[in-house]
Amino acid sequence: MIDRKSPSLGRKLTGKMIVVQLFSLALFFGLGVFPLVIYPIVSQAGSARAIDPSVSSTLAASFAQVQDGEIVIRPSPEVRDLFVNNPDMYVYAVSDSGATLTLGAVPASAEPLIANLSQVTILDLRTKDASGRFFVRTENSSVGPVHVLIGNGPTVSVVGLLRNATILLAFSIWLVLTLVTVIAIPLIVRRELRGVKLLAEDASQINYENRGDRLRETGVPSELLPLVKAVNATLARLDMSYAGRQKFLAAAAHEVRTPIAILQMRLENSDVFPERQNLLLDVARLATLAEQLLEVQRLGIVKGVLAPLDLREIAELVVEEMAPLALKSGYDLGLDMGDAPVTVTGDNRSLHHALANLVQNAIAHSGGAGTILVRVGTDRTISVTDEGEGIPAEARERIFEPFERLHRAGRGTGLGLNLVYSIMHYHGGSVVVSDSDSGGAKFVLRFPEQVQEWPSLSSL
Repeated sequence: MIDRKSPSLGRKLTGKMIVVQLFSLALFFGLGVFPLVIYPIVSQAGSARAIDPSVSSTLAASFAQVQDGEIVIRPSPEVRDLFVNNPDMYVYAVSDSGATLTLGAVPASAEPLIANLSQVTILDLRTKDASGRFFVRTENSSVGPVHVLIGNGPTVSVVGLLRNATILLAFSIWLVLTLVTVIAIPLIVRRELRGVKLLAEDASQINYENRGDRLRETGVPSELLPLVKAVNATLARLDMSYAGRQKFLAAAAHEVRTPIAILQMRLENSDVFPERQNLLLDVARLATLAEQLLEVQRLGIVKGVLAPLDLREIAELVVEEMAPLALKSGYDLGLDMGDAPVTVTGDNRSLHHALANLVQNAIAHSGGAGTILVRVGTDRTISVTDEGEGIPAEARERIFEPFERLHRAGRGTGLGLNLVYSIMHYHGGSVVVSDSDSGGAKFVLRFPEQVQEWPSLSSL
């Protein structure tokens, strides 16, 4: 099967918004700027030309100083080229202090304008006479503000100026659009999709341990709200179905325990017959299975009573209870613990059950000889070691799965270690298996510093 990466909604929205903006920009220029602004101006301007406005700034840059009421110019190569290429050009300039400058032959038609030149900031004037084309602009120079009149200078096409202005406008809009696209749009899209990411975080927290959790319905886009409500309704139905199943299994396990106990009592009180001992072992196995199923369902329905517990007391009670069975099976059962309390927060009944299961497991699978040692560590651990064959490394994860047995021919139920794993998991701790110093198996129960609350449990 080809693995195709799911498309990013954020990227898709960003890409489509970019396309829409570019299309809007094309419509703006195609249907607005060009037909309504550019075309009418071009039609009116036709082949009209105006004096190049850059000439005045070039001249002002060459103004050096004021001497005897006149502006002294230091001609630059650019200024020389202007007069070489435009021999009829003339210039008249006046500063705010009254200093003047005259270059070229100023016509009589410009004299009325010269008389009031200091009052003009900018002017572009054309007369019917071809020689009556004036351009006035106020420039800053080394001698201060200067009003510069230029006539018969180099010209530029009005249409060319308009084209340049249009290009500059288009570039400015494109630059702004690019900045908005690169910076603003992803931020906006990410912000608007934040509710979807929060939904994903909620969904990632929902599992069999956190029944009752639901997806949030606030801050969610209205388009997704029906889907969220449908998912929450489905989760509610699953919880109800699960609760009913749990109660049924717990009741069934409880009901099965009574006839098994009756059958076991009758076999023990019956006369000796060839299969009596084997039947007693089978009934004992059924009783253990029923008890384990009942404990699993109890954990899944009822929250344990958390309280400070001394691991030494639990270990001492379990060793005391299991010693007769261990001795009868050919083992020495030992207990190693210090004098100081090793306190954890937990449920006494379930932790007692977990440790007892580990000791029973060692008795059942250690070859009927050697020492089984229960050790309570000051680092909030309880270990159970034996001198049997040990557990292969490749099977150490698998043995904690429900109904998984390392020795298929054995009489175990396959629930004991799974129950130990569940009890430790819901105490916030863990159970790990390794090799003991003698080559046998070593199971270690590790407890956290403190359990804040008892989580809801489920079937395994």
